[in-house]
Amino acid sequence: MLGSVSMLAIPQKNPTTSVAVQIDSSLLASLPKHTNSTIDLAHVAKGLVPPTNHWFSGIALNKDPKAVFPLPLSFKPSGSNFSFGLPIVTATTNTITGGYNPAVVSGLDADRYLVSRYDSLSVTLQYQKAGADVGKLTVAEGTPFLSYEADRPQKLALPGFTAQSGGVYVKTIAKQQYAFVAPKVAYDGGSLQLQKGSNIVLYAVATGTTAADMASYAQPLTSVDVSYADGSAIKTQLRYNTKGGNGLYVALPGQNVTAAKAAGTYETIYGTLQLYKSAAISFSTPKIAPSDTLPLTRLTQSDKDTLKAQLVSDVANTNLQKTDSYFGGKELYRAANLYALANQLGQKDQAKTLRSALETDLSQWFDAKGSSVRDNRYFAYDTTAKGLVGVEASFGADQFNDHHFHYGYFLYTMAIMAHYDQSFANKYEPFVRLLAYDIAAPTSSASFPKLRVFDPYFGHSWASGYGQFDDGNNQESSSEAVNAWNGLALWAQARGDTALSAQASWQLSREFASAGQQWTAIDTSSNAFKGFNHQTVGINWGGKRDYATFFSAEPAAIFGIQLIPMNPAMSSVATQANRITSNLSTTVPDGNYDRQFGDYLLMYRALRDKSGALADAQKLADTHIDDANSRTYLLAWILSR
Repeated sequence: MLGSVSMLAIPQKNPTTSVAVQIDSSLLASLPKHTNSTIDLAHVAKGLVPPTNHWFSGIALNKDPKAVFPLPLSFKPSGSNFSFGLPIVTATTNTITGGYNPAVVSGLDADRYLVSRYDSLSVTLQYQKAGADVGKLTVAEGTPFLSYEADRPQKLALPGFTAQSGGVYVKTIAKQQYAFVAPKVAYDGGSLQLQKGSNIVLYAVATGTTAADMASYAQPLTSVDVSYADGSAIKTQLRYNTKGGNGLYVALPGQNVTAAKAAGTYETIYGTLQLYKSAAISFSTPKIAPSDTLPLTRLTQSDKDTLKAQLVSDVANTNLQKTDSYFGGKELYRAANLYALANQLGQKDQAKTLRSALETDLSQWFDAKGSSVRDNRYFAYDTTAKGLVGVEASFGADQFNDHHFHYGYFLYTMAIMAHYDQSFANKYEPFVRLLAYDIAAPTSSASFPKLRVFDPYFGHSWASGYGQFDDGNNQESSSEAVNAWNGLALWAQARGDTALSAQASWQLSREFASAGQQWTAIDTSSNAFKGFNHQTVGINWGGKRDYATFFSAEPAAIFGIQLIPMNPAMSSVATQANRITSNLSTTVPDGNYDRQFGDYLLMYRALRDKSGALADAQKLADTHIDDANSRTYLLAWILSR
């Protein structure tokens, strides 16, 4: 199945076509309205859907803009200027840092900027003065170039550059060269005299090449198209649309880009990035199959009897009471896995009890009218920020933080319900589609942005809605992001939506690969990382990488949050088998799993040491089984390895 976020460009065998299912606009209109959004739209053009959860949200949705990190650069605008520079990478015991570096500051005769256009990788800022357009600046991930086009005659301050042959101007700051090209534009050593339609392209010169060598590729950028192919492997293509064709781009380590290499590299917090010369960069990712089923056919009858006995206890202790979308979603996920296991084990009474509880709770969450009678167990629509929010906020969900973490649990639950009860799935399909489109709409609309949280360049999602941090956007729980796309893919498959299924498969496979490369099995061989004392990270930001979490400094929490909730698709973590023992030796150095996330750490251990994991799981205290998990599922996971 060939799918596309904005264009179709990668050929494959036997493509199929499908019509994307649209949202129910009347259902959306009937939802309660969320009025507590604190989003700031001072920098967003009228009529543009706010770009929450993007790498550039910090400059779009904050009155006082934050620095952002369009790899390999750092960047920050104001109403009358913009600045950029290569981050200087340093490392301490727990942090790899490459923060904002305003090496080059360009002054404009403007008093404000607006985000006037964006896509998944690039953003255009429209500078204005007294409401009249001055010029447009386009910045994108994956390229060292920034493009500015004048909308009227003006001076653009850019002091300290020296002319070289070929119309290239160069400035050296702390041994790093920066350059710009501006064809047919006069430069007096301090400013450029631009005419309407004049273009200037600025860039940081890569190590191992020259400003002149890069200048021929310095073409004004207009947008970036993303396409993907869902086959035996997942193919991604990022096409940078410029006015001159080929450009220079960088890819993250491990992406195995098929474009031609160019001379030059950049040192970043994600490693050394190689320059490529092409109009597009393409790469393949191993495909991860979505799954909601553990392979219980491997179990002995004795194992099955153990699970049946435990199931009775866990069903009796199932209470769906939480009223926020995160913990409420986790409760549903736990019950859904028990429901699936009850069906697999032929336990009809437990299955019936769980089905009744799930249907009752989900019917409340998905009631479009909303009701104080059932506490806060329902969703509303934020007409300003353009998205669904649970009316009881948790972890800043009302500011669009973590929506994919929350809604992934609902999508997974509904996929299991659809597996066993299509009539219930039919009834609530329109509402579930709203949840799916909140986090992963395949196209932009007036109601939802396209791919709200997912970044096709990095291959992972961003969790902060408004990007209110000087270190850029961030993501902590890579595994809950994986869970979101697993749930989305399963739901799309259950509903026969081949287009959304292909998209979700792409997101699942990319997010899973990124979780390994950038969180749980990172490459620390770069000289710039010397001093960083870990093989994993807990939070990746645009401008730093932390061995930390937002809630605990314990190693078990830092690594465990990259495993939660260990859905069946996470069996693929076994492909990182060479890291399992070493990761656990630093995460649980004393061998005691009676701690937060001990259950998930044991499930991870079972991929390498089933018998040891089982023995410790049988002794694990109930208090250390997460609220998205159950002892039945914990044992079933381990026994089915």
